[in-house]
Amino acid sequence: MAFINEQQISDLKQELAMKNIKQTFALIGPFLLKRWKAYLGLVVLMGVDLFLTLAFAWFFGHITDAAVKSNFTLLKQLVPIGICPAAA
Repeated sequence: MAFINEQQISDLKQELAMKNIKQTFALIGPFLLKRWKAYLGLVVLMGVDLFLTLAFAWFFGHITDAAVKSNFTLLKQLVPIGICPAAA
């Protein structure tokens, strides 16, 4: 089992210093502020992508479980949910 020595701890503290983080944001801050609407749009799109990914995973997991268990009542409830986005 490897142990961390004092030099490695010192190096880690130096890398994670707030000075470096503040310097990075000071350099990219003006570029972000110029086009804040575009970056806000990207963050919103990433949120929508995350939601859709989780929703599809939930849907396919539940519809697969219902099909394997031959639970036709749950399948009848889930199929319209799957058809609605396809019809749009």
